[in-house]
Amino acid sequence: MQSVNEKKFNKKFKNPVIQKIMGKVCHRYLGKVCSKDEILSLKMSTLWSCVKNFKNGRNAKFTSYLYRSLKNNARRLYKQKLNTNLTFIDNIEYVKENKDIEEARDILESVKDIDLEMHKLLIQKFFYRMTNQEIGEENGYGKETARKRVQKALNLCRKIVYSNVG
Repeated sequence: MQSVNEKKFNKKFKNPVIQKIMGKVCHRYLGKVCSKDEILSLKMSTLWSCVKNFKNGRNAKFTSYLYRSLKNNARRLYKQKLNTNLTFIDNIEYVKENKDIEEARDILESVKDIDLEMHKLLIQKFFYRMTNQEIGEENGYGKETARKRVQKALNLCRKIVYSNVG
């Protein structure tokens, strides 16, 4: 026999509007860093907690409550993934051997040995294609500081390249 929460959960999970909201939020924050199973797990656990904790007496709609909760959980998971998977780019297998890709990987490895933060910034900027604003928010500073730090990281890459050539 299903409890009231389980019935509500099943009804909400099958609702196409709620599916669209959850899909949009998860794709925006987790599309490039999580597997589909991890995303589905986050969707279901967040929906379950929202069904249990949502009170109708307040002035918020359920979908707004779900959106905020899922957005917060997705951001939290995204930060966790970035901090634990800084070397995610190292695990990519390339179908075709490309000398430029190998050279870029070598430069990134050199940057990683020198300064881990600069390595993280380069990964965020060029692998995850984050804007300076997003990088700043992610790392706890403003977009101008993020821009300056990315520039420093690029200058370090230039130093590495030119010191290897000569």
